[in-house]
Amino acid sequence: MLKNITPSDQKILIYFATAYNKFGENNSWHQANVERFFSKDELLIGKDYWNFVCNDEHGFDIVFDQYKISSQYIKDALTRIRNKYGC
Repeated sequence: MLKNITPSDQKILIYFATAYNKFGENNSWHQANVERFFSKDELLIGKDYWNFVCNDEHGFDIVFDQYKISSQYIKDALTRIRNKYGC
């Protein structure tokens, strides 16, 4: 598909990405199988992922701040579901 719609001189970048760092934000992320195929410059982990997706150097902060605002709504909805279905 990219070959059909992308000009022949267009540079295509491929990343390995995950929305969160399972080792904690600002901690080193390691996955031997991934690191075998991708350099550190090709990894978008946690904050780097959200900044890339939002196309903003503060994308992670924007998403995380919104999550903090909305998390009570999510918690309330899950509580209603648990109560309705007896979980």
